[in-house]
Amino acid sequence: MSANTSQEPITTLQVALVAPDMTLAEHFAAILCGNESREYRNDKVAIHFVLLVFSSEEKDATEKVLAQVGAAVLLANHLDAKSLGRLCAAAQLLAENFALPATAVLLRESGKKEYKLSCPDCGQKLWVSDNDAGRNGRCPHCKRIFALPAQMDHLKKNLENVSKIPVVAAYESLPDTCRTPSSPSSLACPQSSGASPAIHSAVSRSENILSARAHDTPALENRVATGTPSPQQ
Repeated sequence: MSANTSQEPITTLQVALVAPDMTLAEHFAAILCGNESREYRNDKVAIHFVLLVFSSEEKDATEKVLAQVGAAVLLANHLDAKSLGRLCAAAQLLAENFALPATAVLLRESGKKEYKLSCPDCGQKLWVSDNDAGRNGRCPHCKRIFALPAQMDHLKKNLENVSKIPVVAAYESLPDTCRTPSSPSSLACPQSSGASPAIHSAVSRSENILSARAHDTPALENRVATGTPSPQQ
């Protein structure tokens, strides 16, 4: 008798990685898979990641891909108006037209303690320090003063307006650590019934792969000027 006749069949699954730009999608796929194949495989599951850049101009093409996959992950990094708008539009599309298990992932670069958002008045892209969350900031372009949100809070608040998709954070780590692909395996969890626990669990487990590393933050232009703590703090 052949040795592989007793082996259990491999579960296969296609997962869409939806991002505001292809660079972010490719980077996250490489972290999960540890290579450029966009596929994670072990003796039980084979997961192929389909990379998508969502935009209103490509909505029809995006819908065709989402109709063929078994799960979706929305990727976020910077939260400027354009990137955040694309992410929210993708979340709304998933909520209204597709019953896919899904989650949103906020990917933070190793050692970075700043992120981008847009001035709520003039739209200027600004760098905001994590340490300034809850303080008042002044846009260097239009001089508008506004409360600076924590990055995760800002993402959750915007997504809550269009979807109930869960949001988790993932942090890059050293290359060898990133190449331990334990998290994708639970994407094919058969008991995930249409809601989002399988994807949510999978990306939550990626925190065992991805951990923050503190480094000095480089000087950047268009840094928001901070002032007193916001009354909401």
